[in-house]
Amino acid sequence: AEHLERLKAIRLEWYMLYHNVGTISSRPFYLPWVAFREYGDWCDSFGNLLAVLTGVADGHRREHILRYMLQVGMAEPYPTKAIYPPIYPGENHWRDYYRSRNLNIPHQYHNGGIWPMVGGFHVAALVRHGWQHHAEQMLASLAEANRQGTTHDWAFNEWLHGTSGHPMGYEQQAWSAAMFLYAEHAVRTGTLPLFDELLAAKPVAAVASEDNEFHMTGGGGPA
Repeated sequence: AEHLERLKAIRLEWYMLYHNVGTISSRPFYLPWVAFREYGDWCDSFGNLLAVLTGVADGHRREHILRYMLQVGMAEPYPTKAIYPPIYPGENHWRDYYRSRNLNIPHQYHNGGIWPMVGGFHVAALVRHGWQHHAEQMLASLAEANRQGTTHDWAFNEWLHGTSGHPMGYEQQAWSAAMFLYAEHAVRTGTLPLFDELLAAKPVAAVASEDNEFHMTGGGGPA
């Protein structure tokens, strides 16, 4: 306690970071941002999936990230929600401009809306981790998401509502179509263009320091 009081006296920001580090380190996913006094306490799907695909996350962390996303339903009803949980009015990180054009209210757009483009990365991440059966199931769900349309089938929409799964964005989006093709290729061939090359170039020292065993503590967080 004496050391903590000294730390607080030296630099309050350091004390606040120490105070939060237990909570921060117990999360099964990478946080979107961490500052001295506060941090974003939600799972950003795109950032975490890129960590899986690029090798930033070792086997231990990959398992926790993908397991968490499965358990909380980030790919339901379709892959994949931008963040979980969404940010609600009255919470610290809510901003009034989220209401602009009715976009970022909970379960919509970047605030928990479903982005098929991100869903393609999710399928690829499952292939990367060796969860082939889950990847095949998610690819079928991603196809159904891309089939949804307000006026016609196979609209390849920008984004869908996070709970209803109904399309709400612009149609004929190249990134939605491109990542569906990428995901299909990954499931069919087991290869991940670009990411395979990045992983092959990972420094030997970084590979040697990886923890590829899976450990879990009570509550589901990493050991």
